Amino acid sequence: MTGAAEAPGEGVVGSGPITVGAARATLTAPGAAYELHEVVVAGKSVHCYRNAPPHLRAVFESTREYGDRDAVVYEDERLTYAQQYAAVARTATTLREGFGIGRGDRVVLAMRNLPEFVIAFWACQVIGAVAVPLNAWWTGQELAWAIADADPALAVMDGERWRRLRDAGFPMTGLPVVVTRAEEDLAGAIPWREIVPDHTGTGELPDCDIGPDDPATILYTSGTTGRPKGAVGTGRNHCSLLMAAGFQGEVGRLTQPSPPRREPSQPALLNPFPFFHIGGLSSMYLAGSGGVKQVLMYKWDTARALEICARERITNLAVVPTMLRRMLQGLAAETYDLSAVTAIGIGGAPGAAELSDAAAARFGSGVSINHGYGLTETTSSACQHNGASFAARPDSVGLPTPGTAIRIVTEDGTDRPAGAAGEIWVRGPQVVAGYWNDPAATATAFQDGWFRAGDIGALDQEGYLTVLDRAKDVIIRGGENVYPAEIEAVLHDHPAVQEAAVVGLPDHDLGEIVAAVVVPAGSAAVTGEELREHARRGLAAFKVPAVVVVRDAPLPRNATGKILKRLLREELAAAG
Repeated sequence: MTGAAEAPGEGVVGSGPITVGAARATLTAPGAAYELHEVVVAGKSVHCYRNAPPHLRAVFESTREYGDRDAVVYEDERLTYAQQYAAVARTATTLREGFGIGRGDRVVLAMRNLPEFVIAFWACQVIGAVAVPLNAWWTGQELAWAIADADPALAVMDGERWRRLRDAGFPMTGLPVVVTRAEEDLAGAIPWREIVPDHTGTGELPDCDIGPDDPATILYTSGTTGRPKGAVGTGRNHCSLLMAAGFQGEVGRLTQPSPPRREPSQPALLNPFPFFHIGGLSSMYLAGSGGVKQVLMYKWDTARALEICARERITNLAVVPTMLRRMLQGLAAETYDLSAVTAIGIGGAPGAAELSDAAAARFGSGVSINHGYGLTETTSSACQHNGASFAARPDSVGLPTPGTAIRIVTEDGTDRPAGAAGEIWVRGPQVVAGYWNDPAATATAFQDGWFRAGDIGALDQEGYLTVLDRAKDVIIRGGENVYPAEIEAVLHDHPAVQEAAVVGLPDHDLGEIVAAVVVPAGSAAVTGEELREHARRGLAAFKVPAVVVVRDAPLPRNATGKILKRLLREELAAAG
């Protein structure tokens, strides 16, 4: 198909022992570990991994073999794989027998990256329940809206999220809530210790019949026109991502021009990505599938991250460009032993290419730099590359993962030729089933098996994708997506505001910061700080504009009345 690319079987990149194309062809050949076969999913033919686990329960069952290895490290707390297995078995049994939760029931998880999240997530997968992670940075009102939308049978949260909901007036009746790490009176909530009093026992998982296309997660992604949308991920979606990650690791190993560093007996991952993002969630279950020690952070702190990397002998980093940039700056100022690092995954925001040389210079040529392209709706990476491939084409996001097809199309759906720009469409085993409770949005974004990513890109002759522009007006602040429409709606609620427009401004550290331009209503007087305070009451902190400009002149518009945000960006940049 013109303008569409599937994972090609040839294409010379780099100077490794074999070419990228040869490595991909070998790994996906009949009888090989990553062989593909055709499966009908929701009435559409999809190329899937023949050897993929059927669901995430099967992935968790395989973790039992890792026994006394460290599974999760958080501050001074450690859980071995045996302890994690026992805790998950006990939690899964309680969810089923104590709360009557079963296949298809939703369970909200609202907390920071804590060991309890890992246990509760796996417990959901064991009994076929749908895990619904909520953004831990949301306000109480945002959390309450998502809980009402998901209609869960149970909510598990930490004390901070519990306080936000209570302060927002969330009704504390009708929904069982389990709360962990809260010092105050829980006012009717169930303490986590009653669910998992300790981590002892051998543990047996409850029986459950789970299908590969059963929903496994609902991940809320910020909407361009208002409320977030819940992307419904299936077991097949997540297990396809797991296979794609293993496949890409093998491609990197086979094509790496320099010998990789020797890993310690147990690989260790620093996972600072929040679990409510597909990047953090997938890193969590990928770590489990490989018996990796996963080290959690409550929130990002560069000095703390460097200390953890040295102490825990971290081999794998999963970071956004802002985090890596800060780590490199910290390494320039202080001495830390990061000699165990063998791989760095950079995702979540633009900027990987500019950091690749600095990272290679600091960590050495034996360290693999990984990059790719994906969204919540594609269960993380739809394209990936690393090692020789990334070194040769750092401005590209790589080739489609096996079974994934990429189209570049015009506004009317016509395929574009190689090298020409257009909207990115994705099809494959990692594309989610649709949006929860939103058939209109699903019909718009998912068409005939294809997901319309909205981003602008181009495919070259060999099938490598380059992303040229982001979807609509999205701002990526430190790896977190911020959609102007949501912020503009909050600003318009202020009685002194007649017009409001939100744009992103370049920032060396965060990538972009949020800026708002406001026109007062009539003779009303309002300051930027007043509007920032107003925004804080209705928005998570990362969405609150860092810059608010109040102007008397109307906002610039085109002939059809659309605000010309490009001009606003130029004006703000010129003003400093």
